[in-house]
Amino acid sequence: MVAGPVPDVSTEQWRKWLEINTIGQLAATRAVLPRPRGSHGRVVFTSSIDGRLSAR
Repeated sequence: MVAGPVPDVSTEQWRKWLEINTIGQLAATRAVLPRPRGSHGRVVFTSSIDGRLSAR
């Protein structure tokens, strides 16, 4: 998780966080998508409560 005021967090830290949490989910979905489509299943993502709390 990227924590801290925007000016204090480097661009590289933001890129790493986005790569893991956004691009990672996209890549995982694309990797398994043919299976759920063939069996009428679905892809479900879970997350922790930290996604709903603000960091101080």
